[in-house]
Amino acid sequence: MFEKICHNTKFLSAIVLFLAIPLVIFPNEALVFSFFFFLIILVGLPHGSFDFFVIKKNYASQSFFYLFLYFIIFLNSFILWVNFPAPVFILFLLLSIYHFGGDWTKQKIFQRVLYGAYIITLPYYFSYSEVNEIFQNLSTLDQIVPRDFLLGIFIFCFFYLFLSNKSNYNYLIEIITLLILASFCNPLIYFVLYFCFFHSTKHFAHLYDLFEEKQFKKNILFTIPVTLLTLLIMFFLMFFSNVEFTNTNMINYMFIFLFSLTVPHNILVEKVFN
Repeated sequence: MFEKICHNTKFLSAIVLFLAIPLVIFPNEALVFSFFFFLIILVGLPHGSFDFFVIKKNYASQSFFYLFLYFIIFLNSFILWVNFPAPVFILFLLLSIYHFGGDWTKQKIFQRVLYGAYIITLPYYFSYSEVNEIFQNLSTLDQIVPRDFLLGIFIFCFFYLFLSNKSNYNYLIEIITLLILASFCNPLIYFVLYFCFFHSTKHFAHLYDLFEEKQFKKNILFTIPVTLLTLLIMFFLMFFSNVEFTNTNMINYMFIFLFSLTVPHNILVEKVFN
């Protein structure tokens, strides 16, 4: 049942659009901020917290070494971003395209890359000023990509993906739902809804296959302390870096933190699932 829900694109799309409606009607900044962090903490971070149990299952005799290596890669990724924000941010975008494209596991590499580019391009084009401001805060660059160029990427990705998958309704529903979200939603809402309901659910389905059902449910409960520890580390790093705890800084550091976790997470996913 759980696995079917994770792969039920119609059901997930309906939930995503239902959740987006009040946030479009009442675009309150505090509400957007609260909703973003609530879903990231509830779904987004736990999908990465499962890495702890994946390592323990697949590398039982060397789990301490691999957990330590995971943490070192995470910490070095964080330090690199803080010290070299511009090049590391570009790396983050490229890594995100590759990682998100991996959701379409049954497609060829070119389609997966286009899907990843589609995910990133949509909010950037439709909410250009807001996304550009976020990207400037993260990278210190004045402008990442001109809007006219983004339009070309968006149109090419959309029509190629649409025409290549016109007989696969799940893919079509997903790319159309994402287009609707990007057109009407705040970019943070777009990202968190995609990340939690399309990206994370597919990963949870892979985890459900990896673990027995009883163990999977048990691990879900154990992700709570791992997720809390992850948040504690983020707040500690912010405090240690003398960063003021404002909404903008919290969002910036959450993205930096997600990147720092994505690097070891992506290595693990490639090694275990691919």
